Amino acid sequence: GSNPCLSANIKIRRIAAFFVYNNPNVNDPGCPPFFGAVSTAKNPVEAGFVHLPTDYSTRMLKKVSILTFILLLTFTLFSQVKERKSINKVPEKAPQAVDRQALVAYAKQYLGTPYLNSSMDPKKGFDCSGYVRFVFSHFGMVLPRSSREYKTLGKSLNPDEFKIGDVLVFYGYKDRKQIGHVGIICEANGMESRFIHASSGKAMSVTIGELGSKGYKKRFYKCIDVIKK
Repeated sequence: GSNPCLSANIKIRRIAAFFVYNNPNVNDPGCPPFFGAVSTAKNPVEAGFVHLPTDYSTRMLKKVSILTFILLLTFTLFSQVKERKSINKVPEKAPQAVDRQALVAYAKQYLGTPYLNSSMDPKKGFDCSGYVRFVFSHFGMVLPRSSREYKTLGKSLNPDEFKIGDVLVFYGYKDRKQIGHVGIICEANGMESRFIHASSGKAMSVTIGELGSKGYKKRFYKCIDVIKK
């Protein structure tokens, strides 16, 4: 019930915030917008707001408006500079070319690791694609997690182009229409190459297989070079 245009006779000890009070009665010229201040005095009686004189309120409002504009302008310029620096930032050094011998040597460290479906955890086991992905990830390369994704990956090589570190792609054991197995060549010799892989067959572990064996020769789909840039 008090008139919001009347100044409160309050002693302000500490000002917490400023605010502008807009007169809800636009037809009452005797109650113009005014500038106020919120007090954080410990004594509840001393807490509240003070109605400042209109001319003082106008000056303060202009100062706050200018300060707000400066802050917004500073923030905008800072954001643009930060974005420009991000755009012009020199990219991190790309990983060096993969050493094929080192890759095969690393892959062999996991010979005997159990086969475990849907796993690429060396402490628990690998499935075929998990093993291949795990080995190449050690050298900064990201390969598909599913063997089926290898069907459209890379260019098929001729047998005389096979190299250690290349990936052999096979059809599934039962389904000869779907890709179901992958491995890494560890001894290159065309269609007689040997490869290291996580086998779900008799070995049920990471082992070395023969591409020229009857079973794998029938299932062979292609060989791809995932290292060559």
